[in-house]
Amino acid sequence: MKKLIAIISSFSMVASMASISATVNSCTTIKEAVELKYKNLKSDKDVIDLLTNKEKVNIFPNGKPLIIKDNKLNDDYDKPYDDIAATGLHVAKINESLIQFASKEHFNYLGYDLNDIFEDVESLKAEQSHEDYNAKWKLYFATINGKKGEASFMLNIYTFDLDINSIKFGAHKSEKVYYRTINLVSDQKSAVNK
Repeated sequence: MKKLIAIISSFSMVASMASISATVNSCTTIKEAVELKYKNLKSDKDVIDLLTNKEKVNIFPNGKPLIIKDNKLNDDYDKPYDDIAATGLHVAKINESLIQFASKEHFNYLGYDLNDIFEDVESLKAEQSHEDYNAKWKLYFATINGKKGEASFMLNIYTFDLDINSIKFGAHKSEKVYYRTINLVSDQKSAVNK
């Protein structure tokens, strides 16, 4: 039981720092990701404004908001945040950078600000259950994928499922559930409600 509590505590601590890497379980049927839809009058500009706000966002591994120079990415956003390996949870990496939002509830890593921009995000709620020596979590987190010098990037939302029991660490899987290409220079009329 102490070992289970230690494992759960380690995971909680790491997760609260938004240091989750993603894995895809090859034995699992993966649904195709769906493009995020903007709420009325929202656009790529709203996403850019959010991700460049240092009071609301950190992007790992560098721990800074989105950096843009001359309407292009001024940093690479294809590096996974790898500190989770210290917990003993070994998962495959994806070549994307994790987004940590400042405003969040316990285990809700998407924050509140994405709810104001996208229709689909509000329904993505973290779930957790504990029964005897078993614990299950379903978390959602956002990543960014793009390279320095590019005029667009991908915003992705993943689900991360973890099942822990007292006998073994457990099974985990992750899959991309939503995505959106964000253009740094765009015709704002064409970006709204697409």
